[in-house]
Order: sequence, then structure tokens, then C-alpha cells
Amino acid sequence: MAPPRLKLLGASAVGRTAVARHLFEAGRLDEALEEIDQALWENPESPEARYAKGCMLVTSERFEEAEREFYYAAGLDNSVLEAWHGLAVALRGLGKLPEALKANRRALALDKRREYSLLLQASIYRDMKEEALAAKSYRAVLRGNRNQIEALYELGLYLTSAGQIGEALKLLRHLCDISPSRWRVHVALGDALRESEEFDNAEEAYKLASLLTTTEAIPRVKLGDLFFDEHRLPEAMVSYQAASVLDSKRTDVLLRLGQIYNDLNMFGQARAFVRAAQKADPDSEEASEFLATIETREQSRREQDS
Repeated sequence: MAPPRLKLLGASAVGRTAVARHLFEAGRLDEALEEIDQALWENPESPEARYAKGCMLVTSERFEEAEREFYYAAGLDNSVLEAWHGLAVALRGLGKLPEALKANRRALALDKRREYSLLLQASIYRDMKEEALAAKSYRAVLRGNRNQIEALYELGLYLTSAGQIGEALKLLRHLCDISPSRWRVHVALGDALRESEEFDNAEEAYKLASLLTTTEAIPRVKLGDLFFDEHRLPEAMVSYQAASVLDSKRTDVLLRLGQIYNDLNMFGQARAFVRAAQKADPDSEEASEFLATIETREQSRREQDS
């Protein structure tokens, strides 16, 4: 007897594709693939089923198989926007970036809204290390939707790294206004504010980011770096220690704590943090060299005191 869902939908390729999509959306990938294979057995020329299977294969990072399905879907109907998007994603997953761009250009020609196609294009350019071209794509997105979060964030990061701080601050402040609960946004704003030497405002941005996440070390590391650069060592120590609790394998944090304790002539504590860094990264030459530095400084201190 056929399962109840097939009685309802009909044991057709269309019905089986719908069932497969439902299973896929429910996270039952293996069952979804079995169902979509049945749909393709009944109608191997269904672009919808080919596209659906491609999406499932991308989810499991089976990019070569996904590429074949999306090519097939696009060949059956080259006006299906999603097939070209899917093909671009699969090719990107395979590292075939020029081919991915070419597929995405086909999507751009069909995409009336263009937003997803432009975001995908920007991601491909970033993979190619073509940051300026990625920025151009993000600007095109924002011309159509000034509140697009990914474009605001990525363009803000790019502009900060490129030294275009005024424009970066404008975008990142706008992003903080429309998406105030994202801690990464406040970290990005803090970075741009540091670059513009607005240190008090950067401190507030990092503190807010720290309040917005109880599991991520990054905002606390950024705050510690700010305090350290301003020679506010006790405050830096507190921030770095909070970061190390959340991520005990960050050797940069452990070494910075070792440096602070060494500067304060607290050599035992300095050694403990540097050894923790060595444990986290046994190949760290910096940690080995730092231990020697601590020994030298401690010996010099003893001689001064004697």
C-alpha cells in the first residue's frame, strides 16, 4: 500500500518532488534524496526535480553531483533562474570560480530583483580575492535596498580595511540602527572608530558587543586590545581573561596576558599563561621565545634587587 502522503499527492514526479522538498525542509536529507530519485525515475526530464536534488546535494557538500544536476536543470529550461543560481553555488563549492561567475551572470540576466545574484557575485569575487569588485557588487545591492544587512556589513568591513573610514562609519552606524542586536556589527563599528581615533566610542561599541554575546571571545579580545594600546593594563587583563574563559585555545590572548604579567613583574603568572599558549600550540616559536624573555627579565630584576 502506498504511504498516505503519496495517496494525497499522487504517485507522480510532481507529487514526489513536493514530498522530497518537505522532507528536505524537515532535515530528513537521506529520505528526501530517496524520494527525489524516485521522482526522477518517473520523469528524468523534470527541471524542478533536478534543481531540488541539486540543492540537497549542495547541503551535503556533494558539489560535483550537484553541478551535474544543476547543469541538467538549466539545459532542460535555461530560463529557470534558480538553476543558474544553484550551478553557481556548486561551482563555487568546487573552487571553479570563473565558471561560477559565468553561471551567476546568466542568473543576473534573468533576475529582476538582482539582490541575491549580486550578493552571490560578491561572495565569488571575495573568494577570488577581488575585494574591490566585491565592494562594487555590494554597492549595487545597496542601490536597490539600502537596508540589506550583508551588503552593509561586508562593504563596511572593506571600506575600513581600505582606509575609507568616513564612508565605513556611515554604513556601519546605519547598520547598528537597523540591526542593533548583532554583536559582530558593533565589533565592526568599533574597529572603524579605532581607525578614526574615536577611542571612547570604540570602547562603547566593543562593550555593547560583549553584552550581546555570552559565548564569543572576539568582542572581549577587541576591548582588551584597545585597553592594552592605551596602557590600561588592569582593564586589559580583565578583558583578556574573560576572553580566555570563552576560548582557552586562543594563543594570542594567552601570550598577551603573559606579556601584561611580565610587564608587571609578575613572572610566575606570566610563565603560566605562556605555557598555556604552548600547550594550545606546541609549535609556537613565539611562546618559546617569550619564555626566554621572561627568564631574562626575571633574572635582571633579581640582580637589581640584590
